[in-house]
Amino acid sequence: MSKNEYTLKYILLGDSKVGKTSLLSIFTNNKMPDRELPTIGVDFGIKQLDLNGKLVKNQVWDSAGRDQFRESAASYCKGVVGIILVYDITNLESFQNLQKWLDIVKNESSIVCKILVGNKNDLEKDRKVTFEQGKKFAKKNGMKFLETSAKENTNVNEIFLTMMKEIIVMKEIIEPKPKLNFLGLNYVIFAGICLILAITFVIYFNFHK
Repeated sequence: MSKNEYTLKYILLGDSKVGKTSLLSIFTNNKMPDRELPTIGVDFGIKQLDLNGKLVKNQVWDSAGRDQFRESAASYCKGVVGIILVYDITNLESFQNLQKWLDIVKNESSIVCKILVGNKNDLEKDRKVTFEQGKKFAKKNGMKFLETSAKENTNVNEIFLTMMKEIIVMKEIIEPKPKLNFLGLNYVIFAGICLILAITFVIYFNFHK
């Protein structure tokens, strides 16, 4: 089995009934969940994808959206590299509560990428939050923005592909792989070997004078 080059952990945040569990199920199982029951505490899914020759293991955590679980969601944000913040375009309150969810993760230094998702855009006639409102909030908070429909599987995979690409690019900038010299050795290792050889030569020369 090929070794994963990357293991990425994300978390879905947002109010109850905005469709977080459905988005996760579409991504990991290619289908809507069998039963749409509120998440209690936290759930998670895993999916491996090949991205430009890199094998990426995606660990996606689905947090409960009820008020009583909001603070406990913070404990599951430790070590996450990506936040997917979800609201329902037909529910204005879910949009107005976005800042409360962002406040939970504001001190998490591990976060590399944040994406705002306006879900249920198949219900256009019931829309309460405009596309421009979502875009403006995302821009203000340094987030990517997408509208999706879990029901119609619109833009669902794009959420996670965007997340993967952003995080991997940042990881390779922050943690670049060591460059190799013509012998296939890391320059630091090569320099260390040369130093050891030089010291050995000096000791040998002085001993045989």
